[in-house]
Amino acid sequence: MKLNKNIGRIDQVLRFGIGAVLIFLGFFSHAIPDTFTSLLIGGFGIINVIAALVRVCPLYYAVGISSCRAD
Repeated sequence: MKLNKNIGRIDQVLRFGIGAVLIFLGFFSHAIPDTFTSLLIGGFGIINVIAALVRVCPLYYAVGISSCRAD
């Protein structure tokens, strides 16, 4: 099953940037002392970066929204 892209360019850039910050905070920074919380934050960052790279968000499909322009 091929999923159509549902993440627009601005959404993609924001997801990638926020995801990169979350990966840094979760895995490389010592700002979060709790290991479990740190792993959750880093994992959420990885999910956002992957979604930004492939421009597909399963949650958007479930809700029925798309941030792509209708050309």
